[in-house]
Order: sequence, then C-alpha cells, then structure tokens
Amino acid sequence: MNSFGGTHTPAIPRRRKHENSLFGTWSCTIQPDLSARKLAAALWHFCFLEVSGLDCKHVMKKFNVSLKEDNWGLRKANKVAAKIVEERKATSDSVVSALLSEMLRAQSCIDNLKAENKSSKKKLQQLAGELEDKLGRERRSRERMEKMNASLVHELAKANLCVNQIRIRYDEERKQRELIEQVCNELAMQIGEDKAKVERLQSDFMKIQEEFEQERSMFEMADLWRQESIQMKLADARISLEDKHNQMLKLVDYLHSFLRSKGVEKADEELRRGLVNEPVIKVDSLPNLNALFSSTIHIVSLDNEDQQQLLFR
Repeated sequence: MNSFGGTHTPAIPRRRKHENSLFGTWSCTIQPDLSARKLAAALWHFCFLEVSGLDCKHVMKKFNVSLKEDNWGLRKANKVAAKIVEERKATSDSVVSALLSEMLRAQSCIDNLKAENKSSKKKLQQLAGELEDKLGRERRSRERMEKMNASLVHELAKANLCVNQIRIRYDEERKQRELIEQVCNELAMQIGEDKAKVERLQSDFMKIQEEFEQERSMFEMADLWRQESIQMKLADARISLEDKHNQMLKLVDYLHSFLRSKGVEKADEELRRGLVNEPVIKVDSLPNLNALFSSTIHIVSLDNEDQQQLLFR
C-alpha cells in the first residue's frame, strides 16, 4: 500500500525506461565531469522512485553493483544522489500534493478519453453498418456483374465464332472475286482479240460482198447477153424456118403444077389433102444453157396416111 491509500504493483525498471534516466546514462560510460542537466535527471529519477514506493536501498545496491568498476566519477555521483534523496525526503509532501493534482487531471483526461472512445466506438459501429450495407450492395452488384460478365463472355464467344465464319466467308468470296476478275480480264482480252478478228472479218466480208456484187452484176450481164443471144438465135431460126416453109410452099406449088401438067389427078388430090392439113411447128428448148445455144426445131405435118418430118439443127 502506498502513501495515497491504494495498492499497486511496483514498477519494474527494466520495462519502464526513461530516455533521460540516470540508470540508462550510468549503464554506459560516465564522464568524470558532471553537468547540471545530468544531476537534474538523476534527481527526477530518484523522486519518481520514492513516490512510486520502491525501495531506495535496493535501488542503491543495484546502482552500486552496476558502478563497481567506475572510479572518481562514480563516487562523486553516488554522493550527489544520496544528498538529493535526503533533500527529497523533506519535500515529499509537496511532491505528493502535486502528484495528486496530476492524478486528478489524468483521471479527467481518462474520463474524456473514455467518452471519446465511446463516441468513436459508436461512430465506428455506424461506419461498420454503413460499410456492411455498402459491402452488401457491392456484393449484389458484383453478382450482377458476374452474371453480366458470363452473358457477355457467352455473347463474345458467339461473336468470335460469327467473326471467324464471316472471315472465312470473306476469304472465300475474295478468292472467288479474284478468280472472277482474272476470268473477266481474260475474257476482256479475248473479247478485244475477237473484236479485232470481227473487224478483220467485217472488212473481209465487205470486200467479199463487193466482189460478189461485182460478180453478180457480171453474171446478170452475162445472163442478159445469153438471153439476147438466145432470142437472136430463135429469131434467126424462125426466119430460116419461114424461109424453108416458103421454099416448101413454092416446091408444093411447083409439084402441083407439074402433076397437073402430067394429068395425074390422084396425086393432085393427095397433094390437095396435104395442103389442107397445115404444118405444125414445134420449138423445143433444153433446160440447160448449153441447150439454149443448140435448139431443136421440129416441123411436123400430120396426114392420115404418112407423116413428114424435117429436122434442122
């Protein structure tokens, strides 16, 4: 039990170590010359040990054990520390009152800290609730996004399949188009060659047509000449036939007169019957052109008893 009427566990120097502690300073190398700062730090440390209820003798023993190997500086520090402890025993009441006020102030600070802790806990709980709500919304949105991603992945796979099919069709159509273009180019070349051939054939046809027209006109002229020659030959044959007929008539008249002079009446009657039957003249023309040049003229005189034919070629 301490001087304030309460119980507490004694502080362990090893666990609580002040940065200006005298033990921390003396555990290292101590210089022979002591400054006011070091003395004040040692005084504060011994005051703290006295207030917290530690045994000064035990501390001094431990302090002396740790400073056995030091010489003049350690001895001087021990003397100064002993004087400070004695002086602090006289002024312990004022220190206790100061510590009590400090404790009350610390208690108020602790209460404030507890209130702040409660408010911060409430705020943290509210924040945790909000975060949980947000987390739920995010989880639901994530599930929706996963579903959408799955559907999008499925649609993307379909789109990729369609793209591959379209690419294959495009390649096939491109190859077909290239083949068609090649065939069209070849056909265009052939058409050009055929046009040149057609133009040459047209020119040849025009020449042949002109020659044919000339030959046809020549054949027409020759046909006209042949017809004219045939007409002329027919006219000549008709004239010669008429001459022969006239000669025959003259001959018949001569024979008639001759027979009358001889007194042959029977012959005269036959001659008269022959004169009554007029001669029939037939002109046959052959179908070919050679027959036109050589026509046959038949003179036939019909009688009841005999027939006379005169042929002129």
